Amino acid sequence: MSETKINQEGSTLVVTVLVLVILSILGTAALTLTNTELLIARNMKLKANAFYNAESGVRFALTGIKRGLINSTLDLPGIKIDKDELNGLDLSATLNVDNARSEGIIFLYPNPLSENPADSNRYCFISTGKDETDSDTKATISTCFQIKDKPYYAFKQGIVSGGNININGVVNIDGNLHANGNITQTGVGGGAVDGQVTSVYESEIDADVNGTIAFGEEYEIHIPRVTSDNIPSEFDADEVLSGGEEIDQSLVDNVWNDTSSENPIIYVNGDVTIKSGTDVASLTIISEGSIEFKGHSSWEDNEKLSTTIIAMNDITFNGSSDSYGIFWCNGSFIRKGSSLVHGSIVAGAEVDDSDVDFSGTLEFNYVDNMSDDIYVPSPSTPVNITWKEM
Repeated sequence: MSETKINQEGSTLVVTVLVLVILSILGTAALTLTNTELLIARNMKLKANAFYNAESGVRFALTGIKRGLINSTLDLPGIKIDKDELNGLDLSATLNVDNARSEGIIFLYPNPLSENPADSNRYCFISTGKDETDSDTKATISTCFQIKDKPYYAFKQGIVSGGNININGVVNIDGNLHANGNITQTGVGGGAVDGQVTSVYESEIDADVNGTIAFGEEYEIHIPRVTSDNIPSEFDADEVLSGGEEIDQSLVDNVWNDTSSENPIIYVNGDVTIKSGTDVASLTIISEGSIEFKGHSSWEDNEKLSTTIIAMNDITFNGSSDSYGIFWCNGSFIRKGSSLVHGSIVAGAEVDDSDVDFSGTLEFNYVDNMSDDIYVPSPSTPVNITWKEM
């Protein structure tokens, strides 16, 4: 029997070629995958840049809207309107916001981005951003917001003075004390403050403080002044008085009998005196001069604050009082006598309690539960802001 020999010459070359082909395929696949991942990463970066630029447009527009509403005018590139005209206005102008690196902002009203009727009072705009290196990569963000009046920060504190706060006696305060000057407690001293005590200059207070005590320039806050631009005018009032007149209970009763308003306005062209025992609950009293409460001036708000006392000069209490409301003046808030005050006190100059009664006690309770009808100095601002990428 003869044996057949198989010729295996060249098999090594075939195997080598197959291995090289497989390696080439794997290398090509790896290179393609790497290039794909690089392209994905690049596109993600471009997309992120476009999104951030679109988002910067949103923030720029909201800042401009808020600033414009505070100044009573919406003033952005390409559009300038009074805030009173916003309701129902079709804001369809396209704005170029170069410093926000946004390609453009389109304002839309009424809100076309929702079929919910409850959203019809919302303002909407669309901001489109693009990458600076690739104009084809864009991102679009839809933004909706509502415009609402919110009380100035100063009215959300307690007792606030643009100057000093001087207290001669014992204090029992539930709320914050703030002065753009300093806070000084003299006399018998003592008492308690359940809140923060902040001032621009170093203060001396003897009462026990259950909160922060701090001073420095960083604590200075904006206190809006009483001007004809930010209070109701005499033409909006239910009763207009000349300077030097008095407000008594019979006048207040006549105002209530002659109006259907839930918060009637009494406007005084000068100084005014409010006689002892007069109930001014749920009224707005505005004086172009000073307001002086004589004798016993006591009134209450059952559930929410609904009384506002506004003076372009001083507000003074010359007797005992148990009063609820917002007290706002350009001058000093002065209390000479015993008092229990509930609400918010904001004075441009000083909050001065320099002549207390024999008990030597000033009691104050900050109340933030304000009626929707009460007049409180408030800037319009966008609220309930939502945005999403389209």
